[in-house]
Amino acid sequence: MDFLIFRQYASIPSVGGSLRHFNICKDLTVRGFTTWLIISSFNHGKKCRVRNNIFLPKIESIDGVNVVWLPSLAYRSNGFFRLLNILHYSFGACLAGLYIALIKNRSLVLVGSVAHVFSLFPAFLLSLFRKSNIFVIDFGELWPEVLILNGTISENSVVYKIIKSLMEFFSNRSDLILATSNDATNILCQKYP
Repeated sequence: MDFLIFRQYASIPSVGGSLRHFNICKDLTVRGFTTWLIISSFNHGKKCRVRNNIFLPKIESIDGVNVVWLPSLAYRSNGFFRLLNILHYSFGACLAGLYIALIKNRSLVLVGSVAHVFSLFPAFLLSLFRKSNIFVIDFGELWPEVLILNGTISENSVVYKIIKSLMEFFSNRSDLILATSNDATNILCQKYP
């Protein structure tokens, strides 16, 4: 069984940043699983490309982890171009995941990790590809609650209601939900019973 982890903003040791997902993949690889970490070649923290693959995905094996660098649009702030970047990643992740599913031709554990709700689309869509696939949501951040806490949106906004509906949709269809803390677990249990 292979693990595909979709986390746009994950990173690798030589670049720095969030290494949680890379380390999870590395641990699974040591246990004998094949892992694929599907990430963006545009680094959110540094606001620059860390791989020069502008048009096509690039696959690297790093410490046994298959890292799939997806080309992504550049942006400088949290505006229209970042939204395009997110949607571009999600579309590319669907295609990359489909390619991996076709060449592997076996059951997959598909992990959508929430840095934003659109990272769940590829994992969910690919879980429909084969009944034996497992769809997992990894709540690294509590969307859309984090957007309310930092003042980006209000609970009455249309954006909040759309994101909340999408989160409920995915949560109700997932096989497993992971949370990084007990507080997050309690909030998720209240939001998505």
